[in-house]
Amino acid sequence: MVYNEEYYRAKRWHVENPHVYTLFCHRARFLREQRGFTHYSAWALLNALRWHYDVETVGDRFKIPNYMMAFFARKYNSEYGVEFFKTRRSVLDEVEEVSCATKP
Repeated sequence: MVYNEEYYRAKRWHVENPHVYTLFCHRARFLREQRGFTHYSAWALLNALRWHYDVETVGDRFKIPNYMMAFFARKYNSEYGVEFFKTRRSVLDEVEEVSCATKP
């Protein structure tokens, strides 16, 4: 498995703020199951969390850093076995599994 600094930066932030991913998944499932969306934008969903939810985070000067979009989108698609979030080529593509596994 290939690891890179972008992956570890996102992973560290996720470990410090797991509640954000929980909320991300909750909103994505709502959009899929209740609203009937077959695809959605991770950018739009994270910006909704930034602006419309009272979410406290640690580890970065921004509430939810932009580099979490690719991480969360890939993690959600992988965990739920769907392609709900379209993804572009990213350094995270080099990581075989975007998970919470620890660094070897």
